[in-house]
Amino acid sequence: VKQLITAVCNLYDALILGYLNLLKERGEITEIPTVPLKRLEEFEKRLPESSLKRFLEEYKILRRCLTSEIYIKDEYRKSMKIICKYLDTEITITQAKLKEIIESAREFTNIMLKYIG
Repeated sequence: VKQLITAVCNLYDALILGYLNLLKERGEITEIPTVPLKRLEEFEKRLPESSLKRFLEEYKILRRCLTSEIYIKDEYRKSMKIICKYLDTEITITQAKLKEIIESAREFTNIMLKYIG
């Protein structure tokens, strides 16, 4: 499960970095931050479409899951839940939510590929 979350986060990172590189080539920005969350802030300032905001909120949640403790509840049942404990909050991800995450990542990729080629 953590590998899936890592893969999706890496996908978002690569697409955001690709877009920022494009902006740098055009001269719209001078420097690309090295830290993923700083790149995200820079990307949010220059969103090509306002519809991308919903994807970024999901990406932030996944980033929190990466740095949190992960517990799996009812692992071998249909009602399996992944619980990410981040500071004082718990983020619960069900199998249905995992499916949504993958679909959202696919949709984000399709939108971003229009801009970065």
